Amino acid sequence: MKHANATRPTRQAQPAPSRASFVAFGVAAACALGACDSVIVDDTRGDKRVLPARGVVKGTIAYQGPRPCSQNGHILGAAVLLVFDRRNPPPPGGLATTAVNFVTVPGDVLFASEPRASGPNRYCPTEHGFTESVTASAAYAIAPLDAGSYVIQGFYDTAGQFLPTFRFRNLPVAGDVGGGYLDTTDAAKHLGDPNYQPIFLPVDVGTPDSRPSGASNTAPGVVPTFSMPAEGFVRDGIGVTLGGVLPLSRPYFHVDGADAFDPNVTPIATMTQDHHVLAQPKTLLPSYIKAFQASFKSLRLDWGVAKAEAEAAAAAPFNLQLAPKGGLVQWSAGVSIPETAGQATIVPQIWPLVVLAKLDDDDPSGLTPQGSATKPIVVIQGITLWHDDLGATALDSPDTTPGPDSVRDHFTALVRPSVICFDPRAIDRGGVLVTPYFKGTSPDPSDPPDKPLLDPTALIKAQSKLLRDVKLGCLPTGKYGVNVVYPSGQAWTVPNEMGACAAAEGDWDKTTNPSSCTVKPRAVLASQGLRAILQIVEPATSEGRAQCASAPVPPECLKNP
Repeated sequence: MKHANATRPTRQAQPAPSRASFVAFGVAAACALGACDSVIVDDTRGDKRVLPARGVVKGTIAYQGPRPCSQNGHILGAAVLLVFDRRNPPPPGGLATTAVNFVTVPGDVLFASEPRASGPNRYCPTEHGFTESVTASAAYAIAPLDAGSYVIQGFYDTAGQFLPTFRFRNLPVAGDVGGGYLDTTDAAKHLGDPNYQPIFLPVDVGTPDSRPSGASNTAPGVVPTFSMPAEGFVRDGIGVTLGGVLPLSRPYFHVDGADAFDPNVTPIATMTQDHHVLAQPKTLLPSYIKAFQASFKSLRLDWGVAKAEAEAAAAAPFNLQLAPKGGLVQWSAGVSIPETAGQATIVPQIWPLVVLAKLDDDDPSGLTPQGSATKPIVVIQGITLWHDDLGATALDSPDTTPGPDSVRDHFTALVRPSVICFDPRAIDRGGVLVTPYFKGTSPDPSDPPDKPLLDPTALIKAQSKLLRDVKLGCLPTGKYGVNVVYPSGQAWTVPNEMGACAAAEGDWDKTTNPSSCTVKPRAVLASQGLRAILQIVEPATSEGRAQCASAPVPPECLKNP
């Protein structure tokens, strides 16, 4: 097949991988090339042991998908394998914001026999009518790893833009090929299901503990613990499959109004820690539903970045996929939100998910989510609305699959007045849901005056993998970032590095257009910055202060035991 102005790449001998790519990714490239056959246990100098025993995971990457792009005699991109603690995978299955470890296998290694373009212009076969898929494989190794149980998620980064330390370039985008160490038989049964979330198989490193530290370590659903042998540990034969082309870009968004400069970093929305919503009305009259919806704090999330920032966002170093027909894509997840499970009228859960995470008050950058050995992870689950309306969400028929008609330039999310607090060392044991009130007034006058806002028993049953307890208490004060997540795991978080300057980059000069960092100039996008957040503040009324005095923030939300 010939095409005008298309130069077919020539088949070359296997090229040497670019050293620059290894430095850019900041990984042990030798492992990707199969040079990690043994585990370094220690560095013995005399009789002194310097390095502790560690583990390594090895195996083969199997790729099946579009032919890769090439340029200057090299295949563009790399296979990226991300290792997560099995107790806490990334959203939507967990809360992890960073991988435990990762490795990249350069495209030149994975596609050793693939033709490649020798000229300076990027050549992508799919852009020239070549639609056939290609298979390829290569060895990989990931080290060092501590004893534990992990999952491996991965993708082929087709453009070579993966940067692990920056949230705007650390996840796959449209056109990348996703996968991992997963149950391929189950995945084959769900081909075409837009709500499917793969079953990632466990990768255990070390020897199982024969005497768990507590009965909970062997309870159903709890990940067992492992110890590292003195000689280290090698887990071999872990086959990673990459074969699912991702059709959607990441859900880029900014909170409506967040692009306005504000020297005081005033948040877009505030909510008191005793916020009291109305109870769900029994009769679904439009006026009752409208009043019920209005009792929640809400956020309007607009697609992409602010209009004036679009050009800078699409350019280096950000390279966001904003054109040509980008947007936030909505469709039904096929399940109801937990509050309405089992009721006569249900409210479907709509993709994308919205999760707010408390930011660490002690982090000077203002970008880091809270979660450490001493500080719990604190999150708020949002309710994504269909056509910005709770009534339409409940009574209409939302799209069941993503398509052209489900692309939005914005959507509205309600903020539940409740948090879930997790000990990051044991997320698999579930979190504690905290809410300031168990009862409230319904907008329907025929309802009882003190109607339950939730059923703790039913809620724990509906979210058994997420919750272990429900407690009455006021919410932890502080700033909360916003995360928007697709079932593929593609996500976007605000605030992020695009909206702030790191210490090494200097101060934020707001007088330039676009605004820039002073020491190392690069665009700063206000719509991605610290103002695009929710802040929970102390009660504004005497009644609220009395409520928080009688039902204070539980200890699970303040400090880990």
